[in-house]
Amino acid sequence: MDNIKVSVIVPVYNCSEYISTTLNSIINQNFDNYEIIVIDDGSSDNSLDIIYETLSQTDIPHKIIHQRNSGVSVARNNGMEMARGQYFVFVDGDDYILTTHLSELYKNIDEFSLVQFVKKDQDKTSNPYFYHQEEMSTEEFIKKELMMEMPLKLWQVMYKADIIKNNDLKFTPSVVYGEDTEFALKTLSFGDKK
Repeated sequence: MDNIKVSVIVPVYNCSEYISTTLNSIINQNFDNYEIIVIDDGSSDNSLDIIYETLSQTDIPHKIIHQRNSGVSVARNNGMEMARGQYFVFVDGDDYILTTHLSELYKNIDEFSLVQFVKKDQDKTSNPYFYHQEEMSTEEFIKKELMMEMPLKLWQVMYKADIIKNNDLKFTPSVVYGEDTEFALKTLSFGDKK
């Protein structure tokens, strides 16, 4: 896989207001050997121009895919097809990640890893959710997520690429709401521990 440790997969649809900030948060990671895969899902604003401009200023390996508008699931699936990393992380076009995001996820990786999150809305930030276990079975984690005891956002998880590829796992295009949780739980069910 070309010695790429992590592929960061970024679907974008009409995110011109946010995409520069999102991409710069990915570019400024304190982590080496990762690539950025951006999939423009037929944006009708100037998102694609901003993507090209922002990524032209970095030496981090990257690919830009432009597709006809087909939805976020198809965009992520196309990103996974192009990804070369040993692990996948998904970041949406309007997300922002801390500079330590990839290094925190990668430092204890086996099949999956998970980081806590804090949500910011203008000047307000949510209380962080702290995970009290260093390691748990994926079955236990799935149960906790389904019982809403442990919140899960797609970008919190790093996935082993081989688990996804060897089991032909994909986002389901017909699932319009909760496609990220459906993918996460489906993928985690093929693992041993997170």
